[in-house]
Amino acid sequence: MSKQTKIQARNGANASAASASQAEYSPPQASGTPPDMDTTALIHKRLFVVPSSSKQKEIPFARVNHNKYMVTDKIAYIGTSNWSGDYFVSTAGSALVVNQTASQSVEPTVQSQLQAVFERDWNSDYSTPLTQHSNLKNLC
Repeated sequence: MSKQTKIQARNGANASAASASQAEYSPPQASGTPPDMDTTALIHKRLFVVPSSSKQKEIPFARVNHNKYMVTDKIAYIGTSNWSGDYFVSTAGSALVVNQTASQSVEPTVQSQLQAVFERDWNSDYSTPLTQHSNLKNLC
């Protein structure tokens, strides 16, 4: 089981993250920002659960989608840390940030490949929307 989050800012910027936080986000209005500029973000959350047989359930973590990456309009971030503040402060995880925005290659970029993986999982039959009213006991 893993959490996936898709963030869509109203200005058109997008970010997708696997194993991301479930926190709702609405940035404060910056001083001098025109009043007609909407800076709120919409955050959609889904739970990815891979079904298993009773025998597979006996094996801990046998059916886990445990990705740790983020894709934005410009970069791909691939890391080893869980998406929790203490992991970024207290552990020796590592990460790779890939920016191929100026790539002239005919091959797919790391960013586009990770975006395709995220979209595949996001739209999967194993992915269920999470809301404040979701009963996780029924989902897991």
